[in-house]
Amino acid sequence: MSSWTAVFAQHSGELRAVLARVLGDPSLAEDCVQDTALRVLDQPIESVRDPRAFLFQVGYNLAKDALRRRQVRQSESLDEHEGVERVADVSPTPDALLQSRQQWAQVSTALAAMPPQRRRVLWLMRVEGMSQKEVAAELGLSPKTVENHMTLALKSLASLIKERV
Repeated sequence: MSSWTAVFAQHSGELRAVLARVLGDPSLAEDCVQDTALRVLDQPIESVRDPRAFLFQVGYNLAKDALRRRQVRQSESLDEHEGVERVADVSPTPDALLQSRQQWAQVSTALAAMPPQRRRVLWLMRVEGMSQKEVAAELGLSPKTVENHMTLALKSLASLIKERV
C-alpha cells in the first residue's frame, strides 16, 4: 500500500463528512473525495509536510471549484428563463443562519487564539491569495517560517473541524 493510500484510507471518511457539509450535497462530496484521491496520488508524499492537511486542502479546493461550477450552471439556467416571474427563495433558514453564526464564532475564536503573525500569514495566503514567497517578503520572514506558520494555522482550524465532526 502506498503512503498516500494509507493517508487516504485513514482520513477519507472525515474528508467526506466535511465536504458534504461544505457542499450540502453528499453525492457531490463523494465526487470531490474521489477527485482528491486522484490528485494526491500524483504528488510525491515526501514533498508534503502534513499529508492530512494537504489532503483536506486539495479536497476543499475541489469543493470550491464544484460550487463555482454549480453557480455558473444555475445562473445560465436563470438566463435561459428570463421570463420567469418568480425565483425560489434561496435565503437561509433561521436554523441555517444560527448554525453559520455559531460556526463563525468558533472560527473567530480559533483565529483570535492564534499568534498575530500566524493569523496574518493565514490571511495573506488564503484570503488575499499571496504566495508563500510574497508573504515572506511582505512580513520580512523566511519562506520556511511562513510555511511553518501556515501549517500550524491550518492544523488549528482542522482540529476545530475535527471537534465538530
